[in-house]
Amino acid sequence: MTTIDQLDWQETVDLLCFSAARQILAGVSFAEFRDRMEGMVGLLLNAGGVPKKAQSPEMLRSMATMVALEIWNVTPVPENRFRPRKQPKPERNAPCLCGSGKKFKHCCAAVDGPELGISEELMLSKVLSTFSRKRLLELPLLELSPHALAAVAHDWLETERPKDAVTLLEKLFAHLPELDERAEWAADVLLNAYMEVDAPRKKQKFIEALKAAPDKMLASTGWQRQTVVFSDRGEYAKAWEAFREAQRLTPNEPALSHLEVLVLVSEGRRAEAQARIQKEDAVLDSTGIRELRKRPVFTTPNAFPPQGYGDKATQ
Repeated sequence: MTTIDQLDWQETVDLLCFSAARQILAGVSFAEFRDRMEGMVGLLLNAGGVPKKAQSPEMLRSMATMVALEIWNVTPVPENRFRPRKQPKPERNAPCLCGSGKKFKHCCAAVDGPELGISEELMLSKVLSTFSRKRLLELPLLELSPHALAAVAHDWLETERPKDAVTLLEKLFAHLPELDERAEWAADVLLNAYMEVDAPRKKQKFIEALKAAPDKMLASTGWQRQTVVFSDRGEYAKAWEAFREAQRLTPNEPALSHLEVLVLVSEGRRAEAQARIQKEDAVLDSTGIRELRKRPVFTTPNAFPPQGYGDKATQ
């Protein structure tokens, strides 16, 4: 398979998902959606490293059917209480969904292409991204995925709409006692949005609310941010007190190691910071585990094309 840049694949999948969400919200039938997908899977195959000469009409038709099925069946529909309207996968001897008249097993099922790994949560974020701020605020936010709401707000921060991000997530966190660790990213995004709109008092008020949250992960998030605030002010004794409280709440949280190093560096204790990094690396190497130290981009779980994608598609 041709080596490709990760961003090319991610952008292609992202474009495909966003376009699919708009079409499904517009009320197209599955048959029409599948037909339209034939004009889009070529982009996906290109990004997946499948040579153009190998992209036969039969392959495009088959891939369109399978990709359409995968996306359709994980796309929440607002009129269906934000649940997908499932299109059953045909039995092997049933007529193929592409309309060829052949049995499914002899038609689109013959291409053994792996799934893209697109989740319902990802598609919910694409659906919500098409809503106006007014419509979003009218939704029952507690019934929706906090991660998907965070993804929408994060996109707004990236496109210079921080006030909209604040408005959306403030409504979500009005129900803070009812939220759990799934809202952790949303909390981070709201704190970043407060910095973008230059609202330090609102930011500190939210940190205080997080620190008192019933959920330990959310409370730890508040204490971690409090650690950074004190460290930035040069109040290191208070910063270490806040850090220890976060550590008490979530002792196995990987982000704490990174935070500890940042505070040590800020305090000018670089030798200790370096020793801490080396110790952590030794532990990770011994276990074979290396945790990511930054929050992942909210996208398909298959950040690269699935292994063997091009090979399977051309078989």
